[in-house]
Amino acid sequence: MLVLSRHVNQKIVFPQLGIEVMVVDVKSNGAIRLGITCPDEVICHRAEIQRKIESQVPNTVTGGDPTPVRFWDASQKLRPKKKPQQPQPQTAEEKGGDQQS
Repeated sequence: MLVLSRHVNQKIVFPQLGIEVMVVDVKSNGAIRLGITCPDEVICHRAEIQRKIESQVPNTVTGGDPTPVRFWDASQKLRPKKKPQQPQPQTAEEKGGDQQS
């Protein structure tokens, strides 16, 4: 493993692959934000996203047919479905209420 030190706005490049990785920000909690530029045909995921994809989509690593999955396709499948909001019961006033004459 190659270990490099970089400051904000400095890059690491992979010229044969057309990939650049730039340090965008270092937060106070120690988190580092990276910007990655790569060709469209290169798939790039965080490791935990890749593990979820591999557990749900057969590929050569898991013994199935190779199935390229783009991040935006896979992330839609991995997001929990939003529960529809239940309508709030209306008060008597909102329903039209009792009208006195």
